[in-house]
Amino acid sequence: LSCPCCFAIVCLDCQQHHSYHQQYRAVFVQNCEVLRGETLQAEPPQGVQGEGADSYAPVRCKTCHAEIAVMDSEEVFHFFDVIPSNG
Repeated sequence: LSCPCCFAIVCLDCQQHHSYHQQYRAVFVQNCEVLRGETLQAEPPQGVQGEGADSYAPVRCKTCHAEIAVMDSEEVFHFFDVIPSNG
């Protein structure tokens, strides 16, 4: 995966989301900066019983500082708005 703004490589091994084809998840990344001091909340969809909102840390490209992903509590990165390569 590459950053859409500066084309820096941010991930070499990822898995494409089965429903949202523009989203990917990965455990090992590069050229990424996790903003651990900030938190994003995602509410569960309506009608879904759960434990409340999920918490994520924003992730930026180290080269150009574009927000390209979030990191969940299990330290899995969820990429969006990135450029995939089929190498």
